[in-house]
Amino acid sequence: MTSTGFVVRGHGMGFEDEEQTMFTVGVAELPDGGGRQLLVTASEDDLEDADLDMDSYCVVDDEHRCSYGGVRRAELTGGVLVLEFTEKAVAELELTEPVLALKIDLEPDVVAELAGGYRRVFTFGRESFRPELAGDLA
Repeated sequence: MTSTGFVVRGHGMGFEDEEQTMFTVGVAELPDGGGRQLLVTASEDDLEDADLDMDSYCVVDDEHRCSYGGVRRAELTGGVLVLEFTEKAVAELELTEPVLALKIDLEPDVVAELAGGYRRVFTFGRESFRPELAGDLA
């Protein structure tokens, strides 16, 4: 992800498996899920990988770059999701800046649902990796 954000016009959220052990919140630039994307996943399977620092949520971009527990602060206010990443996550996700702002151009009820999903994934796993939550995420 080489720039500081994009406008969100597509989304998806829910469990990715029958056992309901992996929950993902995904947003995309295009309504059909195309363009730039950002996924945040919480998976119970990752809890077994504490020795690899993978026992937390995982942030994945459209280029399949990945960072575990790399969000320092997350805020959703006025339909804008702002994520502040750790230095390690900035490097792993190849960001140009530590702050990513996503303007969510979706209906208010969808934005509220996304807020609930983000609260769910960001409070998963190792407590030391949990970001400070602000705005509609608090």
